[in-house]
Amino acid sequence: MAINWSEFTVAELRGRASEEAFRSAGRHIVELDGPHEDEWSLYATITLDDGQELETILHHRAGKPLSGECSCAPGRAGVFCSHLVWIGLTHLGLDAPPEAVVAGRTTLDGTRAARVALLAGLSREELDAIGGGDEQD
Repeated sequence: MAINWSEFTVAELRGRASEEAFRSAGRHIVELDGPHEDEWSLYATITLDDGQELETILHHRAGKPLSGECSCAPGRAGVFCSHLVWIGLTHLGLDAPPEAVVAGRTTLDGTRAARVALLAGLSREELDAIGGGDEQD
């Protein structure tokens, strides 16, 4: 999948969401219709493995913090949920869930851009868990 150099980054998605929401992005999603884009928003319909359909809108207006709406329970409560994180990651061309990359269950597509975009959102400990942490600072 190609990287879309958007107005936001993985680090911004991670900073906006809770640690749990970021790590669980993509979990239980079986179908994604989108993300579709208008000038400052991404919108999608997500189908979960229990058959539930969620409507999501991720707002990414330049110069403004990321915000969004999702029809899941946390989203209705105003929380920046894992579904919004997933829409953002998918838009950026990173369709491997963060927890799968950290756990070594998947690999990045090999392009430098994909690696940099995803790794920018990981902590030092997570980077070391992926590998290559033998060098001293």
